[in-house]
Amino acid sequence: MKNFSPILAFILTLIFFSCSKAPEKKIEKIFSQYVEKNFDNPSIIDGIVSIDYVDTHSTKEIKKTLSEMKEIRDSLKAVRDAYDSSSILKKLPKGFTKDEVLRYAFQDHYDAMQELVSLDTDVIYAVLYLDSDISEVETFSEKYKKTQSLPDTTIIEHEISYRIKTETGKQLQKKYALCSQDYSKIKISNTKATIDLFWDEDSWDMVNSVRERLTKECELLTRINRDLEVLKNAANAQ
Repeated sequence: MKNFSPILAFILTLIFFSCSKAPEKKIEKIFSQYVEKNFDNPSIIDGIVSIDYVDTHSTKEIKKTLSEMKEIRDSLKAVRDAYDSSSILKKLPKGFTKDEVLRYAFQDHYDAMQELVSLDTDVIYAVLYLDSDISEVETFSEKYKKTQSLPDTTIIEHEISYRIKTETGKQLQKKYALCSQDYSKIKISNTKATIDLFWDEDSWDMVNSVRERLTKECELLTRINRDLEVLKNAANAQ
């Protein structure tokens, strides 16, 4: 039994490394088929350099994120549509600051406005709010509908680095393998998984990076709208 333990450990190690390489071997096989089918001259491929795990994507989580974004977007639109401060503030009675409720509403409105101005929202509007007039560019609503129609699944993403032969020498290029959880389905893509799921890279990065700011803006605009409602009632009561 003493001699058996090292042998067993060696066998288990071999099995482990063999299993850990199994996904890469499947991807390599599908990539070779992809090259034969889609490259005009498959012989320019000088070999795969590496196949690296990138990330695991849940379409269910992606759809949930976009649903939250839509709720925020719709809330912002509703608040903006109701927002008209200039006409309300002009109608406020003289000495209104003596009223504690009105004074708080006015000060809170001012503070929220200052904080709102400090947020960098120009790019947010450009990506998420403005429906493009260019027919080739999908609007937020169109992208949202497309993404919501995706089946709930998990996508495991790998990056394939490979060399091609050119007149000036060898060049390193990349493609992506989008795989089902059991690697029974593998799609070779020119783009990353989140882009492949109907979103261009800049828009997807923007969605992830500005969620917190969008939520903050929604909170500020809701505060502003609430304060204006108090001030509007005071102005109309004259």
